[in-house]
Amino acid sequence: MKISRTFLVLVLIFILFFIGQYLNITRLGDDLVAHDPYYHKRISDLYVIQGNHIKDIPNSAVETPIAYTSLTHPLAAIISLVTGLNTLRIYQVGGTFLLFLISLMIFLIVRRQTKRDSFAVLGVVIFLSFNYLLTRMSMLLPENFALLFMAILIFLVFVRADKNLIIVILTTYLFYHQRSIILPLLFFVIYFVLNKKDLFLDKKLFFRNLLFTTLLVSLLSLPVLIELAPSYFFLAKSFLGINQDWGVIALDRSVYQAFGLNDLNTYLNPLVLVLILFAFSGLKEREAKRKEILVSGTMVVLLLVLSLSTLVASNIPSSRLVIYSSVFISIFAPIGFNVINKNINILVFLLTVLVCLMALNLFSEHGWSGVSGADKETINYIKVHQGSSVVVSYGTFYYTFLDNAEWDPEFPLQVFRQDDRKEVLYLLKNRYGDRKVILAITSSGFNLLSKDNPSIFEVLQDDQIFETWNTKVYQIDLAREK
Repeated sequence: MKISRTFLVLVLIFILFFIGQYLNITRLGDDLVAHDPYYHKRISDLYVIQGNHIKDIPNSAVETPIAYTSLTHPLAAIISLVTGLNTLRIYQVGGTFLLFLISLMIFLIVRRQTKRDSFAVLGVVIFLSFNYLLTRMSMLLPENFALLFMAILIFLVFVRADKNLIIVILTTYLFYHQRSIILPLLFFVIYFVLNKKDLFLDKKLFFRNLLFTTLLVSLLSLPVLIELAPSYFFLAKSFLGINQDWGVIALDRSVYQAFGLNDLNTYLNPLVLVLILFAFSGLKEREAKRKEILVSGTMVVLLLVLSLSTLVASNIPSSRLVIYSSVFISIFAPIGFNVINKNINILVFLLTVLVCLMALNLFSEHGWSGVSGADKETINYIKVHQGSSVVVSYGTFYYTFLDNAEWDPEFPLQVFRQDDRKEVLYLLKNRYGDRKVILAITSSGFNLLSKDNPSIFEVLQDDQIFETWNTKVYQIDLAREK
């Protein structure tokens, strides 16, 4: 059987991808990239230990429900129990295999649309050249599953698959990452608007199918939708000005800043941006009037423009919007470029440059830092010396490491806004009575307080028990305070 050169190139690209990921994960050691994987890993660990559904955030001083149902948690626990692998390893490598599956879906979508394997490979390389995908998203996260199911939904819609298949995938999407469900819904709306003439050939049948699909997905996903409703309700009130934006009340406000063009350049890399522009320039061609190209292009524009919008970014991290755009960019850019380019030499050149950029990202240490040394030192100190305390943190805190101390995720953070120790004690006593309390100001919180309320460091200076880099830990034994 003759094997095509394009297939060999694709295999080599995937080999390069896996080698790069292996080296980076090995370099990471017993750590994970970014905060979120530790949160999800902790819940999976509790599934392994308890063997049943986890309802509350672990180690919390007050009952705090987990408002983030995701099948990622029990799935990782099951894999751990069946294979004997530590959940840390599963969360380290799981994202890599999901990115591989997403790449295969992109290959299938682009190949079907262009009828050319070379452009399908271009789509894969574009996807695997996103730096953020090769770092944070290499960890096992519910968002990885969202990207995978989004790619599957795109494929099913483009091939006009049976509605029952779409119902299954959409419902599964909700159970893995319900918070981003607005993205496939936007995709469906745009597809409907651009295809209404074809879809309306039998209006009665169309609306009957639409109603059936909506009702069945809603019924199957009811537990998730009940949990999801408050989040979207809060978001709606924020956009209406009723609630404060997340960018105002969040501890790390830098996450909720609108992107600039330089940020897009960092996340996408310059050549991908150029390819997007070329793809859009080809929309004037008659061949580019296909609805699949227009739908993908519209989603690219929408997500990138929203990432630049201050109104949206103050409630939804711009980085997430750009990450979700990666699937649509990887589909739209090669399909659109195929319309205007018939020169195989240019395609080979683009593939070569993009593979080099992908390799640079793969073998770069940039972004592959786990929990900072300061955070680890702080957590270890609290674990060893401060058992049976309540921990209150300002800034990112890896509370999931705590075994003996409790963490209060709902404590009113105005305690860190005070400039009088009596007010601090009053707030603490009202909530904890005569317990021992640890106030941890981590690096992100330290930077914020240094600007917003530097006097808090003087107010608490006599209570300090630990310090490392931009991290300070204070202890107040409320039983001894008058």
